[in-house]
Amino acid sequence: MNPRGFAFMKDFRLVLQTLPLLLIAAACGLSPGCAREPPHILLTRGMSEALTADYEKARRDLAAAARRLPSDPSAHYNLGVVLWKLGRLEEAAQRFEKAAALAPADPRPSEFLGRIWIEMRRWGDARVAFDKALRGSAPSARLYTECALAEMHAGNTERARVFLTRALELDSSYPPALFNLGILEIERSGPGAEAAELFERFLKVAGDNRYAETARRHLEAIRPPAQQQAAADMEKQPRTARPAAGPATSALLEAAREAIRKEHYDEALVLLNDALRRNPRSADALWEMALLYDKHLGFTSEAAQTYASFASLFPSDPRAEKARAATGPQKNNPPEAPAVSEPREVSEADRRTAQEAFLDGLAKQKAGDLRGAMAMYQKTLTLNPRHAEAAYNIALVHRDQGNLKAALDGFELALALNPAMTRAAYMAAVTCLESRDVASAIRHLQRVIREEPGNARAHYLLALAWKADLSLDKSAAEFETFLKLAPDDPLAREARDWLESYRRKGVAR
Repeated sequence: MNPRGFAFMKDFRLVLQTLPLLLIAAACGLSPGCAREPPHILLTRGMSEALTADYEKARRDLAAAARRLPSDPSAHYNLGVVLWKLGRLEEAAQRFEKAAALAPADPRPSEFLGRIWIEMRRWGDARVAFDKALRGSAPSARLYTECALAEMHAGNTERARVFLTRALELDSSYPPALFNLGILEIERSGPGAEAAELFERFLKVAGDNRYAETARRHLEAIRPPAQQQAAADMEKQPRTARPAAGPATSALLEAAREAIRKEHYDEALVLLNDALRRNPRSADALWEMALLYDKHLGFTSEAAQTYASFASLFPSDPRAEKARAATGPQKNNPPEAPAVSEPREVSEADRRTAQEAFLDGLAKQKAGDLRGAMAMYQKTLTLNPRHAEAAYNIALVHRDQGNLKAALDGFELALALNPAMTRAAYMAAVTCLESRDVASAIRHLQRVIREEPGNARAHYLLALAWKADLSLDKSAAEFETFLKLAPDDPLAREARDWLESYRRKGVAR
């Protein structure tokens, strides 16, 4: 392997080591209705200990929670994060595999598993894990860059280049993608103008990144300092505005087809994206893009999305039928929570039928038939759009399946239908914390406390939220309120320990 590839690997480790701890809380685990259940208390306490970097205590509590809640993906996921923090990579990988199996719709366990395999230099396993993560999420520049690393070390530099190109399409200033694509450009074409441009863009956004010096050395080898200064001076000169120029869509399309024939798939991807930017209604360019994803790159989710777009935009095109066939049956995901609208008047007959459907949904949910439960809850809302309990339970099903965005939509719909439903606000706060939207979590918890000032668990969770926000004085005040309301709560010891440390040192432990 070219020694420059080592810098590529280390740059990934920089991304990995700055990853914040993600929290996934079980729906029942933080719900006021099951405050006394020991497994959920262990889970909540373990997450609190992880937030304060007390990883050994967190490991013990989360391991106990995972033993007692073997089907709860959140227990396994959070235990995996803590084991990774402790350097116990094999054990962490096992937990992420378990969490991914229990929550297949949530991409986060697979993505973290890929990072573990990267750290253990198991490149093939990393590719498989990242592929699963890509199928379950809207791709990010970070995820595409991680995929590129796995592909490069597996010997697939062409696919690595494609992933990095896609990362920069999503975020043109993402430093790891700029740096790593510059490295690959040198390895493919030698030190040239394209690599120089990538390193220059990297240095503009890198700040004190430890690879800035490496980028400068590469840049100086390509462009001596005098040339760099001349280029910088040229950038400062005012430019006369001129019409946009460039090849027509047809020329770009033909160039992309030629690149595909030569198996230069990264070049084809760039050309087709350029063609579609110039003419978003180009059926030929969109079709070629779908074929590129499907036949050459193996990006199944992107291919399906592009085929679906083609069939929608060009229904009368002879290729539309092939596009619909290539899309295949849709994933068996539950429908999203319905948007809030002005509820219609509900007849007494519809109200009774809706309640029967709701009770049927409860029975199916208890039996583990989430798809059937979702269908019944949707039927309930169709018959009675004012049924807040159905909206709330739809949100719980989405949480069980790892779809946090849909879950949050459901909880907020329940609140819109019944503003007094504080448990919906509470669970919305839990979901926001899982999504790292601390500000929204605080807003929902403050709403709960306005309605129920004696809700001890809401004060406890708000203390954790303020702590995540680094508002430690406010966190201390909420812990104090929690202890006044529930001095014998199983979580009281953790609150007292934190407050004692905070008062003694002025900082949280």
